[in-house]
Amino acid sequence: MSTTLGITTWLQYRQSVQNEIKALTLSADAIFASNQELNALLAAIKAKRKIQQHNYIDSGI
Repeated sequence: MSTTLGITTWLQYRQSVQNEIKALTLSADAIFASNQELNALLAAIKAKRKIQQHNYIDSGI
């Protein structure tokens, strides 16, 4: 029972990290579209760092 709960918790955490990375990526795209290239680059770097911190996350996000 506790193993199942642990796996479920880990999967939910992983999904939340993936959602956060997607949000950072979409934000970077929107900022770039508004001609704020430097801010877009910073947002993209944040997303990349998050991917690197969680190397089990699919980087094709």
